[in-house]
Amino acid sequence: AEPLKHNSNTQGILGPVLAEEVPGIAAAVRMIDQQLLLRYGDRQYQESRVIAADGEFFRLFSYPLLQGDPQTALRAPGSIVLTAAAAQKYWGNENPIGKTLIVNNQYELTVTGLLAEPPRNSSFNFEMLISMSTLERGAPDWMFKNWAAFNFQTYVLLQENANPGQVETNFPGLLDK
Repeated sequence: AEPLKHNSNTQGILGPVLAEEVPGIAAAVRMIDQQLLLRYGDRQYQESRVIAADGEFFRLFSYPLLQGDPQTALRAPGSIVLTAAAAQKYWGNENPIGKTLIVNNQYELTVTGLLAEPPRNSSFNFEMLISMSTLERGAPDWMFKNWAAFNFQTYVLLQENANPGQVETNFPGLLDK
């Protein structure tokens, strides 16, 4: 028999199902690495330190925003949050909030937040966060609706008085759906 392999990848459908159907889970956040060609005027860069994340990202992770509202910054399609260094590449010292970037010469992202530099000793290596709803808008259905597509990492926030062991007993039933 082949040895069992473990990794941290999950399905795109898992986050919403956990948040909606599993008692004890307050929120779920899916994340997936992205590479984007971004342009503002004559400045164009291939960006590889980009993560698409659900709107609850700042509820689960403590990355302080220098500008913008952490409750709404990643909710709407077309939203992007940048580090100060990333914003400076495109706009110098101008305030980036409300400015737009063209993605892959196809659609626009509007800057909704300015982020302090994330620590280097983190599992998340990013300069930019885009809203998951942006990715959902242009991605094939199977990416977000198929239980066999393991492209994401999913994190959950338990409700304050939730028992982790009790919450976990609900997981096997999800596979039967």
